[in-house]
Amino acid sequence: MKIKPSDFYNYAFTDCLDNVVRGSLGEYLVATALGVNDTPESSWESWDITYGNIKIEVKTSSYVQTWKQKKLTTPRFGIPKRLGWQAETNEWGNVKERQADVYVFCLFTFKDHADKDTARNLILETKYWDFYVIPSKNLPVQNTIGLWALGQLTEPISFEQLPNAIESC
Repeated sequence: MKIKPSDFYNYAFTDCLDNVVRGSLGEYLVATALGVNDTPESSWESWDITYGNIKIEVKTSSYVQTWKQKKLTTPRFGIPKRLGWQAETNEWGNVKERQADVYVFCLFTFKDHADKDTARNLILETKYWDFYVIPSKNLPVQNTIGLWALGQLTEPISFEQLPNAIESC
């Protein structure tokens, strides 16, 4: 029996609120805003999207999670320096650094943690997302960053503003 890809996608990827799927959704949102139609060659790449000569790392967070919550999650994003995998040589680099030129932090802004069905419907609407675009060199030396610190570095922007913000980095 051959499985239809659409059946697998429906099984594995329909809950975009799930942390793993939400990460892929964030990458897709940024790629769509930029008109990048190429699918990622590998999940091992050291950054998520290449836009011209700009390497982009995409991070997502949300107040609402798939699990039962007593209160909203405090959004945080991982920004550690890492060893990068080099596709050309099939080897890991030997210096921990941020591999991308630009980071795009994507925040799903819906805040009713008791209404998961609505959250799952609205997560696909770009107006419920805020985006923070920051050159890698401007990020602090730490492993995670929260909204307060992001707000000190830049203002949240809309989906439609992403191309100009990324190009101006």
